[in-house]
Amino acid sequence: MNMINRLFATTLILSAFFFASCDSSGDDGGSGECNFSEVDPLGKALTEAITNYTTEDTPTNCNALKEALSKFNAVTIQSEGCSDAEKATIEGYKTAAAGVTLPDECPTK
Repeated sequence: MNMINRLFATTLILSAFFFASCDSSGDDGGSGECNFSEVDPLGKALTEAITNYTTEDTPTNCNALKEALSKFNAVTIQSEGCSDAEKATIEGYKTAAAGVTLPDECPTK
């Protein structure tokens, strides 16, 4: 992974954590479904995998990132009734997921 990709991925990760730290006092009180409790652990696992891979692009970290990305992308995100802070966190995770570029096959060594 070249330096520009690493810098971009790191910026995405930091923006996800920035959004996650927003104050939830701006709760919009939506009445729809919110599956933040399902999405949040997957988003955290994804950002951790991105951090590990951008720090050290080993085959193990590559495969872990592919798995985390696959699990995150497999969940149907329902944010209608989420607080503003939860929505911002979900958007940060989605931005981080969209910024991931991996090879079709992880290296074997």
